[in-house]
Amino acid sequence: MKRIIIFCLICALLLACVPTPEEEPIAQKGSDQRETIPFASLSIPEHITVDASELGSAALLIDADVILPKDASFGVSEVHKGQFDCETVTAFLQYFAAGRPLYRYWEDDKAEVYQKLLDFEAVANEEDEMDMMLLQYLRETFENAPLEVEHIPFSLESVEPKETLCSLYAEGSDGKSFLSYTDTQLIYNRDSTIDVTPESGIAPDDPLERQTPRISREDAEKAAGDLIDALHIDHVGLLADQVEECAFFRLNRTVEWGYRFLFTPLIGNIPCGHSDSWTVIESVPPSVGAPWPDEWIEVYVGQDGVMKFAWSNPAVYSEPDARNAFVPFDKMLKLFQNQLLYMYSAQATQVQGLTDADFSVTVDRIKLMRGTIQKKDDFSVGLNVPLWEVRYTVTYRGKRAQPQCIYFDAADGTYVEPRVTYKDLM
Repeated sequence: MKRIIIFCLICALLLACVPTPEEEPIAQKGSDQRETIPFASLSIPEHITVDASELGSAALLIDADVILPKDASFGVSEVHKGQFDCETVTAFLQYFAAGRPLYRYWEDDKAEVYQKLLDFEAVANEEDEMDMMLLQYLRETFENAPLEVEHIPFSLESVEPKETLCSLYAEGSDGKSFLSYTDTQLIYNRDSTIDVTPESGIAPDDPLERQTPRISREDAEKAAGDLIDALHIDHVGLLADQVEECAFFRLNRTVEWGYRFLFTPLIGNIPCGHSDSWTVIESVPPSVGAPWPDEWIEVYVGQDGVMKFAWSNPAVYSEPDARNAFVPFDKMLKLFQNQLLYMYSAQATQVQGLTDADFSVTVDRIKLMRGTIQKKDDFSVGLNVPLWEVRYTVTYRGKRAQPQCIYFDAADGTYVEPRVTYKDLM
């Protein structure tokens, strides 16, 4: 992730070499307002195909489904950054501890590390570099591990959400679960020894064994939805088009595969998008990006039910107002094209001899959703507005990268800037 972010920043520095497009590629807040019409008057096909267009050595093809919400309202909602209170955190800990005693996090003692070392020595591949690195790490950890570690009980009466992370174990006869909280994040791992990653985060050369999930997607989705209901989180909805399979693993070895479900706030019956990046540039024009990271909930489900739950960045949303104004879709489509060509022609022209056959961008989905942008001249308030999400992939000399997305304010055509924190880069 960090390498992708740094690569994007480097690409941004190359924009000085971009061939000049025929039309303005980016609409900034405060520029002349474009023509707008009500949503019902928009002429939007279910699928759109546009022949390749070129800028410099980059080629752009649009062959995309267009996804629209049903029974939605399109007004603007004010957003204020929220925090988890004591009541919410206590309910979270009680639910996932499920009657088991809670203890403050402790580092593994020699016996625990030794068992991990024995288990991994039995399966480690001497010819695998990652296995050898992990084996060396476990041996060094065993040498330095304490003989005994005190298990300090944790009382729910001491819950006090702060920016500082509080890490806990819930211990029972079937092992220990990991729980943690701050004032903006809650995390539960059913088995503290098991890690998880979505399929999109697994590199082609990753040693994790690919398996078919032992639970159906329907049953897994029901388990995720039942958990949201049980926790009384009633302001979110499932992003159905972002469900993906995931791998549960322990010490570089697959335990099983399951499913990851992503829930985001529903505003006006439209799900909000999820983007975990925002700007390093403090001098950007107002209202072009999110003032803080978006609220989202992840639920990972395996054969035996929910294996991981994470809820981040709570926010408070007002009821949407009555606004219903959209830039005509044909004009938005032109903005999509101009922006992508503007972004990628710089990269294409840096490689000598590169042609549009070597470097291409393909848009495969356009979706109307919601997202939070910064309110003009007020960094403490966000505006949740309808956005067009444009998903695309880049192909470079036959190699296709993971899908990426860019966003545009549906009401005025503004390009919503990608954002990233200094913390993300470190």
